[in-house]
Amino acid sequence: MEGRSWPGRYFTLAVLEPAATGPSRTGFITTRQLGGAVVRNCIRRRLREIVRSSRPRLKDACWIVLIARRASARAASDQLRLEWERLAARASLWKAVT
Repeated sequence: MEGRSWPGRYFTLAVLEPAATGPSRTGFITTRQLGGAVVRNCIRRRLREIVRSSRPRLKDACWIVLIARRASARAASDQLRLEWERLAARASLWKAVT
């Protein structure tokens, strides 16, 4: 299986569409380069909430990974949300409107 990635200012979005069915799965990567454990956990919590709130709109059976960049530590939640929505649209992660 092969996936694709889309780089952004605050994180990189990587997506793999496996042959299996089921709900989408999401993972978050925050390296030590971002800061201490408190900073990394804060970034993870913010990204997790952004993805969770848009979960009903996501296509099924996708594996999604968000790889945080240094700029994400200083970014506002609104900036992270806008980038998520932009990159998710580029990756065609949204369900088709019926």
